[in-house]
Amino acid sequence: MATFELPPDDFDNQFQDLLDGVLGMFPVEDIKHDGSQPPQHSSDVDKVVYAEKRVKEWRAGARERVDAAREDLRSLSREYEHARLSSARSATHPSAAEHEAKLGAMLQARVTGMKANSELEQQVYRLQGELDRLQQELKDEEADAVEVAELNSEVLRIKMYRDMGFAPVDENGIYTKFLVPTSLDARTVQLDPSVSDFQWCNFLWELVDSSA
Repeated sequence: MATFELPPDDFDNQFQDLLDGVLGMFPVEDIKHDGSQPPQHSSDVDKVVYAEKRVKEWRAGARERVDAAREDLRSLSREYEHARLSSARSATHPSAAEHEAKLGAMLQARVTGMKANSELEQQVYRLQGELDRLQQELKDEEADAVEVAELNSEVLRIKMYRDMGFAPVDENGIYTKFLVPTSLDARTVQLDPSVSDFQWCNFLWELVDSSA
């Protein structure tokens, strides 16, 4: 708890040390699960996991520091009020000038503490914004990977149909059916995504046998 004997310069230095320690704690890209310097090429998944963990830890630590600072400020306020009331007492108490000097020092310490609290909160918001950005990048990359996988699967399927002697029919960029040539004519077969891969494979081989 703060007392009248605490010099205001020491109080300012304590808050400045706290602020410097928080600002130099970490940039989001310096990540590794054990907390040391990371490898040069950390994956975005590692970055997201690390950033989320560090934000939670940082928030908890910042909240404790803010609560402690606020408690000190409450103590200073009580001492301020006590000093104000004491200034009206007998001549055995400190002079009005001494009270004014002490009140001014406490007010300055209070302003400094409020400024440090504000800067701590801004740091938390910045880290949260960085975490949100990394999470969105991860979602975008996952969506791109799914799209590429689906496209590759479709290309392989069309190639397989052609290798089996069938003719896929493109309708506005979408393959919904294919033609099965016979000795006299051609048969149209609709693609059915509800059929399992095993059943569909057997069905295709039956078509090959029947069209031979």
